[in-house]
Amino acid sequence: MQCSNNLKQIGVAMHNYHSVHGEFPPGSIYNTDGGFIEYPFNQPEWIYCLHQLLPYLEQQALFDATIVSWVATNEVYRTNYLGIHSGFFDGFHHRYFGKDDGPIQEQHLFRLNRGRRISEITDGTSNTMAFAEYLTGKDKYNWRGTPYISRSGSQFLFPHSTPNSSVPDELHAAFWCENGTGNPGLNLPCQIDANHTSPRSRHPGGVHVLLCDGSVRFVSDHVDLMAIWRPLATIRGGEVIPRF
Repeated sequence: MQCSNNLKQIGVAMHNYHSVHGEFPPGSIYNTDGGFIEYPFNQPEWIYCLHQLLPYLEQQALFDATIVSWVATNEVYRTNYLGIHSGFFDGFHHRYFGKDDGPIQEQHLFRLNRGRRISEITDGTSNTMAFAEYLTGKDKYNWRGTPYISRSGSQFLFPHSTPNSSVPDELHAAFWCENGTGNPGLNLPCQIDANHTSPRSRHPGGVHVLLCDGSVRFVSDHVDLMAIWRPLATIRGGEVIPRF
């Protein structure tokens, strides 16, 4: 119930943001001129969509706060809710870099540097995922769920695999993937490779997802990957999605 409520609040914030800006926030923002955007961070990498939503979650003070020496202290915030980004792997964002949406079957709600209008979600807001659950690392030295770095497991979730899959997440470095295998017993299997991360939770049987209409659904671990799960991520794939 708590996870569902948290996602619903994010959904309300997304729609309030859309009302003000005419679009949902970009999934991640990077200064394409080669420098960092001026933000209240200590040399941020890419600014995440959750940060843009903080003022709409009654967290203006946190939005304005200065986070200092995060590399030394590793005290940056963590979250169990990450956005579904376009593509199925990290390299998608470096390839298109916010200038091109890529193949239609890989166009999901969030992308680099540009938001999306509701009118772009032609599959229907009730048939398109926005956010899903993810598990943070077991201690502060594991960077899973720290949306400060433009990598799978920090900022990016993809519909590469079904929820809570036994397929290991492919994470950038040992900061995310202890011993190169993670903790499969804690539903944190991984291998070191900058590639992909899929939604995970410790709820029996599935994960909660936030749809673009602001509703929250519980999706089974056994959802059909090709017929439901991946089509549920596309914004204009034109798929007919069975009941789930």
